[in-house]
Amino acid sequence: MSWMDKEKVVVPVDFSEFSFTAVGIARSFVPHNTNIHVVHVVRELNPNRANVTEGIVGKECSDERPKVCHDALQERLGNEYPGIQTHVETGEPAEAIANYAASIGADLIVMTSHGRKGMKEHLLGSVAERVVRFAKCSVVTIKPQMA
Repeated sequence: MSWMDKEKVVVPVDFSEFSFTAVGIARSFVPHNTNIHVVHVVRELNPNRANVTEGIVGKECSDERPKVCHDALQERLGNEYPGIQTHVETGEPAEAIANYAASIGADLIVMTSHGRKGMKEHLLGSVAERVVRFAKCSVVTIKPQMA
């Protein structure tokens, strides 16, 4: 087994086209699609705004977000990558991704980084940078010019 062969690779996606490019890159590290675990993280609704959003969105709608996202992942990836594992987590993205990878004993996380610079990065934060800090396994980040 070479250093590139991995048993479990986690690929976080945010539903941007760019984030899905990491799935193809992850495929080069594993023997089968079943070794790829694509994960999307649904942020929790802000409890301070629950009264405002509940009237507009409805509690039922917020409870269905993980299922809707899971179905969308399956629809987007199921035909191209038969057997791929899809998961939806809830919470803060970087922590949820790192925790999910640890919970399945992942060997590697392959993810995209939007490459924001300067003030935008400081205001928005970098999910990829935080995953690198929190993850217990190796992380490969893909920048837009590399994809």
